[in-house]
Amino acid sequence: MKVVSSAQLRFTVTPSDMDLYKNMSGDTNPLHWDDSYAQARQFKGRVVYGGLIVAAVSRLLGTQLPGPGCVWQSLSLQFRRPLYVDEAAEVIGLVTYSNPELRVLRMDIEVKRADDCIAEGSVQAGLAGPV
Repeated sequence: MKVVSSAQLRFTVTPSDMDLYKNMSGDTNPLHWDDSYAQARQFKGRVVYGGLIVAAVSRLLGTQLPGPGCVWQSLSLQFRRPLYVDEAAEVIGLVTYSNPELRVLRMDIEVKRADDCIAEGSVQAGLAGPV
């Protein structure tokens, strides 16, 4: 397993992404689909589903670091601020531990909007299949 020390992925959650997630998950919390409802609760607008932020972390792991064949072993993520629909964000993964013999790595994860930390945490992942 070739390990780089960090990776980043830019993403934007669209209204279409939100609708697909709502239909797939069954999560009908109006905080995620009704601007007026969200604004009445002191948010700027529709709040992105946390599951879609986790999906961006999954995309980073499965496509960049460690990449294809990635198998999640654990994920811990604390949400610090809301991300809003159509806002640009970035997932950053920084390797904190790597064991090529065991084909496992640990990373610190940060999700940012400009200079604001949306979420932070850690993940452990490995690669399946033959070496």
